[in-house]
Amino acid sequence: MDPQERAFLDAVEKGDLPSVARWLSGGPGRGPVSVNCTDMLGRSAIQIAVDNENIELVELLLKQEGVKIGDALLYAIREGVYRIVEMLIEHPSITTDMLGSEWTRARHVDDESFDYSPDISPVILAAYCNQFEILQLLLVHGATIDRPHPLSCPCRRCQIKVHADGLRHSLLRINTYRALASPAWISLTSPDPILTAFKLSWELDHLALRENEFKDSYIQLGHQCKKYACDLLEQCRSSDEVIAVLNKNSDVEEADCEETSSGESQDDPDKLTLSRLKLALKYEQKQVRGERKSKVEERQTGLRKRAREMSEEKGEEEEKEERGENGRKRCKEERRTEEERREAKGGRGWKLKRQRKMGKRKGERMTEKERV
Repeated sequence: MDPQERAFLDAVEKGDLPSVARWLSGGPGRGPVSVNCTDMLGRSAIQIAVDNENIELVELLLKQEGVKIGDALLYAIREGVYRIVEMLIEHPSITTDMLGSEWTRARHVDDESFDYSPDISPVILAAYCNQFEILQLLLVHGATIDRPHPLSCPCRRCQIKVHADGLRHSLLRINTYRALASPAWISLTSPDPILTAFKLSWELDHLALRENEFKDSYIQLGHQCKKYACDLLEQCRSSDEVIAVLNKNSDVEEADCEETSSGESQDDPDKLTLSRLKLALKYEQKQVRGERKSKVEERQTGLRKRAREMSEEKGEEEEKEERGENGRKRCKEERRTEEERREAKGGRGWKLKRQRKMGKRKGERMTEKERV
């Protein structure tokens, strides 16, 4: 590495903006440093600046003529720095196709670090990392994900890829499904997220039976889609909202699953059809069925708990009233007993005094007789 390039990259690593500007502009006796020079790890100046989340330095480097963004965009998406991603995709060297399927063709083998697989495009990485805001930004700029063809697709393009490098073709498929199964992608692109999760989960479960190399990955992605559907049901605040979601009619292509309920739902929109629950049975969504059951049980448990609390409150009130009534009765009885005791005590005292007085008089009479 040239000493000037090393000093330039050190200044970028430290975030020394004036020094970076001096190296890029050149000076007496030396020319400007190449903005695309790389360090020992294969990182360019803009990749180092993005990795350090230095927005001012990224803005300066993007103004240089001939700058190559490369994996810097993937670094910014991985770190989740929205402002830097926005600056990078607005650069003239980044086209709409490069955000999606054309990313692999736009990479330069000679001067890229290849920290990511060649089939990892910006939109796939944003979806896989569940970067909602960045993914929405890429979708606004026209980024798309091409859905993989079936395993036994006879088209010429798939045949060429399989014969050229079958493992790389399988890696492209699994990475694409990782993006398609992400909650961020389903939420931002699907008009019916629950139905999309059902279909994708069913498809991934069948792929797991055929793609032995990535069987565990497909099974995990299938569980992820099922969990996503359950998480959507968790957002419902009452059983009525759960039933409204499960009663939602599906598309025309799902009419074969709803032949018995579609006519009834049109005649009586308030009728409990549970069309979406029938689709869950069709696509073998056991977690959703359990979620529906748990929601109903939770509602019933809540009602029973509320009834028990009301019964306890009523019992406490009745007990308090009974205690108050008994207390009043007890006080009256105690007062009455005390009065009777006092009266009885007062009567016995009067009799004792009279007996004593009579006895004293009798004794005086006896004494006078003795004296006589």
